Amino acid sequence: MNDFSDSIQASYLACRRVSRQARSSFPAAFCLLPPPKCRAMHALYAFMRYSDDLADDPPKDRSPADALHRWREGLQSAIDGRVNVEKIDARGRAILPAVADTIRTFQIPPRTLFDVLDGVVMDCEPKVYETFAQLVVYCEHVASAVGLACLYVWGFSGPEAFGPSRSAGLALQMTNILRDLGEDAKRGRIYIPEEDVRACGYSGDELRRGIVNAGFHRLMELEFKRTEQFYREAAQLPQYLSSDAVGINGLMMATYRELFRAIQRNPADVFTRRIKVPRWKKLWLATKWTLYPKS
Repeated sequence: MNDFSDSIQASYLACRRVSRQARSSFPAAFCLLPPPKCRAMHALYAFMRYSDDLADDPPKDRSPADALHRWREGLQSAIDGRVNVEKIDARGRAILPAVADTIRTFQIPPRTLFDVLDGVVMDCEPKVYETFAQLVVYCEHVASAVGLACLYVWGFSGPEAFGPSRSAGLALQMTNILRDLGEDAKRGRIYIPEEDVRACGYSGDELRRGIVNAGFHRLMELEFKRTEQFYREAAQLPQYLSSDAVGINGLMMATYRELFRAIQRNPADVFTRRIKVPRWKKLWLATKWTLYPKS
């Protein structure tokens, strides 16, 4: 059935189920937005979650690259007003109507979602990043592009918002990279640029073995300084947001800032445990930003 207008309601419900089943603190923040924007955020989140899942666990008869290529074609067909059922599975078909409706309703540039898919493809075949500039390109695809799509849902006053939004995505992705440093290294994924590792007197082999020495601490301090700068630049974003979006932005950034500070306090912990924001702190932040005045 090519005309899927009657299935949009069911599609939004399917997206919300995907969000609720995910182990992430982000979906809980969506309720800070008015209902139409909340539904749209669930649709975007479901799109991102499903895209990541295709890369990590594609259908048995397809490679991750092939599965993502078909998903890309399915997204384009949905944007064009149809769903090609031969290209994607039932789970993908269930969420695409809501994703396409969100793109149209909030005038999200489709390029942002295709950029996200490009970033997911980059993760299918992990590469070594020689320079920080190369790593930034990756981060812009997997994080800043997501932030830009969210920006259109939240509402913003003008193009001045794009710079801080990009920095917010970079800050969050760098925080993820630092938190997952040890776990990723064991799987052969090292995102920290080689030039940084060498400049700090450390090595990729030491990183893979979880060695903590002076070189490791110099490396972490270098990446901390860069990430701090992104957080400072991102702090300018609220002045460009619609009043009802300040709370969700504040909650997301504050939660990640707490995670970043926890990594800074004990950098070596990235090799021994998954660093998390305590539940009580999350609840405190949620209460604070729920009560934040909207005007």
